[in-house]
Amino acid sequence: MKRIGSMLLLSLAFAAAGAQPSYQMSDMTATFKQAPGASHVKIGSVGMWFASLFTKTMGVKSVEVYEIDPCSDEQQALINEQMSHLEDAAYEVMVSANEPDERTKIWLKTDKKVIRELIIVSAGSSCALVRIKGKISPERIGQVIDQYDDAD
Repeated sequence: MKRIGSMLLLSLAFAAAGAQPSYQMSDMTATFKQAPGASHVKIGSVGMWFASLFTKTMGVKSVEVYEIDPCSDEQQALINEQMSHLEDAAYEVMVSANEPDERTKIWLKTDKKVIRELIIVSAGSSCALVRIKGKISPERIGQVIDQYDDAD
C-alpha cells in the first residue's frame, strides 16, 4: 500500500513539474497596463460616436492601445510566453505570425456571427496590444480588405 501511495505521489510531482502555465486575456492586458514606461491611449464610445459623424466606424465602439517602447528582453519573454500559453475560452486565434525578431497574434471574441472584440498583440523591440470592441460584421472587414487590395 505504501508503494502505491508513494508511486502516485511521485507521478503527481512529475506531472506538476512538467505542466505549462496557462494565461487568460486579462493576464495579457495586465502585463501591458503594469509595464513601466507603457503608453496608453483609449478612444471610448463618445469619441467613436464623434468619429462616426465624419467616417464609417463599422460598428466599432472603442479602441484601446498599449505600447511598451522599448520592450525589454524580460518583458518580451513574458509577453511571448503569455501569447504561447493563452487559454481563454472566450477568444479564438485568428492569425499568428512569427518572424525571427517579432511575433504577432490576433484573437477574436465572437457572438452570434458578430465580432465583439478583436485583440492584436505584437512582441518585438517594441511591444503593443490593440483592443477593438464593438459589433463588427466580418463581411464589412472583408469589404475593407478588398477595397485596399484593389487600391494596390
